[in-house]
Order: sequence, then C-alpha cells, then structure tokens
Amino acid sequence: KQAVERAGFESRDITLDFQKMGAKVGAWNAISAFFNARLQGYLKLYDTFTDPARRNKALYLVGASITLPSILLWISNHNDERYKELPEWQKNLFWIIITGEGKDSIVWRIPKPFELGFIFGTLPEKALDFALSKDPTSIKNFIKDLALDNATSVLPIPDIAKPFIESFSNKSLFTKKPIVPRSL
Repeated sequence: KQAVERAGFESRDITLDFQKMGAKVGAWNAISAFFNARLQGYLKLYDTFTDPARRNKALYLVGASITLPSILLWISNHNDERYKELPEWQKNLFWIIITGEGKDSIVWRIPKPFELGFIFGTLPEKALDFALSKDPTSIKNFIKDLALDNATSVLPIPDIAKPFIESFSNKSLFTKKPIVPRSL
C-alpha cells in the first residue's frame, strides 16, 4: 500500500501538477490562458534549485543542455549580419542556426524551453553581448522582457483584453512591433 501511495505522489511530482491550484489561481487561469502552468513552472524551478539534493544535478543538466548550446550558437552567430537583422523576440525564444549563403541561406529556429531557456540560455547570450559591446541596455532590456513579456511574466493579462490593448496601442504584445506600419 505504501509503495502504491508513494508511486502516486511521485507521478504527480515528476512534472507540473496541473491540478494543483487554489480558487484564485483557478479564476485567473480561466481568464488568462496557461497562467497556472506558468506559476507551476516557476514553483518547480524554485523547488528544484532550493533543494540541495537536486540542485547540483539540475545545474549540470541545464548547463550542458541549455547554456552550452546557447553560448556556442552565440559565438557562431554574433557577427553574422543575417542574425543581427532577426527580431529580438526570436533571439530570446529560439536557438538560431543559419545555414547557406546569400539567397540560399535558411534560418532554423529551435525553441528554447520557456523559463529555463530564458534564464539559462538567453541571459548568458545577453551577458556576452554586454561583455562584447559594453552596452548596458542589453541586460536592462532582458530584465524588462523577463518581467513584462507576455510569455514569461507572472502578471496575467486577461486574454479577452489583449486584442483591445493591442488595437489601442497599435503594438503587438508578443513581438512589441506596430500592428499597422507607420507608413499606413
């Protein structure tokens, strides 16, 4: 009986527990898609990195699977004009691999994991940008994006309000670019 109970507990602890939420989070989850999943992801990160037994293994795995590829791709891409022309949101959310030359070049976008990719992948890239250019805005913009970005923010915006906010401000909440170009 104890083994079955332990197996049940461990099965809910191995990934995000989507059933774990209170009444207030349930209400916010009903009006802002994936709000509970975002909170559970941050809670899982906190639990993992505050538990001494799991911290070292987690840091090794994250370093080998997220930070190292991010740094290697940054080294490969940071002087490439095609990479520099890409929107900032793509560089923050994807590993970018550019193949070919000229007209035959292809941009491959491999999604980074949400929270871990942003913290352990994008942050080292921004730190390298800062070290290379001594531009303090790269780190400031990263922190602003982490706090206010629609994909990573813990401040929920009701989904029903997003089209009105975007229409009023003429700015996409995702890409941070104008919806209607200035020329029109």
